[in-house]
Amino acid sequence: VVDCPAELARDGGVELRTADLAVLVTTPHKPALVDAYRTHDLADDLDTPVASVVVNRIESDRDREIADRLGRELGVDITTIESQSALAEAQAGWVPIRDYEPEASAATAYESLADRLERADERLSDRAESL
Repeated sequence: VVDCPAELARDGGVELRTADLAVLVTTPHKPALVDAYRTHDLADDLDTPVASVVVNRIESDRDREIADRLGRELGVDITTIESQSALAEAQAGWVPIRDYEPEASAATAYESLADRLERADERLSDRAESL
């Protein structure tokens, strides 16, 4: 797992090109969405599959609509993470959200994302073996 900023600089492209899968993380705010679209396009140009997009800090129905539209336009699954105090508190204490508050919606969303990434990795592995 390599965490890098959304950017079109040379270093970002190198990291993206060497990845087996990409997960784009954004918020429902315009500057972050622009970066997500640009990074998706770069991943596509580099033949790096985008397995999912995570949209953090969901606070309203409008934010959910933005996330849904993003998923449709990019053709990828979306994981939404709602803003919640338990998530911020867990991060501040360096405690996984599942340990801090097991019933938090963010914990379920992250588990769903992990499952999605495992399935995408399996599909890529199966495809590579058949070549």
